[in-house]
Amino acid sequence: MPGREDFGIIRARLMGDPRAHDAGDRLVEAGLAEEDTAVVTVAGLVGLLGLYAAINTDDGVLSGDGISAARAALSTSKSVARGVVDALTSSGLLRAADGGVYLAGFSDAYGPLIERRERDRKRKASVRGTSAGRPKDVRAHRTVPDRTEPKEAPGEASAGHPEDVRGTRSHLSSSVRQELGMHGVRVGDLNGSPVTWEKQIAAALKDGWSVTGVAAAIKGAPALASPFEVLKSRKSTSTPPVPGKYDDVGSEVETGGES
Repeated sequence: MPGREDFGIIRARLMGDPRAHDAGDRLVEAGLAEEDTAVVTVAGLVGLLGLYAAINTDDGVLSGDGISAARAALSTSKSVARGVVDALTSSGLLRAADGGVYLAGFSDAYGPLIERRERDRKRKASVRGTSAGRPKDVRAHRTVPDRTEPKEAPGEASAGHPEDVRGTRSHLSSSVRQELGMHGVRVGDLNGSPVTWEKQIAAALKDGWSVTGVAAAIKGAPALASPFEVLKSRKSTSTPPVPGKYDDVGSEVETGGES
């Protein structure tokens, strides 16, 4: 990484390096630099080529003959890029390497940066390898709710929960549910929709049925009977079933009742 004595990618002593002066003379001969500032021009060109090499390589080797890289790094024409590469190569600031040309001083100036970049690359690869074995739903200590448990039936509340904490509004009060339970009737265990059962039971109670009579009708009905079939007698009779007379209520429901 460049330090306080660096000029571009190369140390300040480049200004006194014979290679820089030789390259400057060649640039002047090619009409690419002024004589008074030729060495400074060389330092600037080396700096731009070094920055390009640091971004695009890990070893400071510019691919091929270096002309395409010089053209991109200097934002110049192909003829100018060729003249620069020729001057730097002839002076020794660029030298042949495997797959291209190496920029002198690159390792000294950018070695620490390249090493850090390599460490970061390995660290990121290690992190990706570690996270690849984790389930998608387990990230950053989060827990995923278990969605395999059956949901509570609409209108059904957990045992012991008051009405105002049920997930769905019930059509029956807690006392009615408890009394039905005392007679062995639980809405959630009946055939069909619990909500439909609740509505029909509530309507029957509103029509004058007693909870005992409703329980008797339900217990006396066929197992697969719908709530409409079980409680249809509330529409076919003007006299509510007599509480406690289970046989009469059950018989009346099974036959459909008589007017």
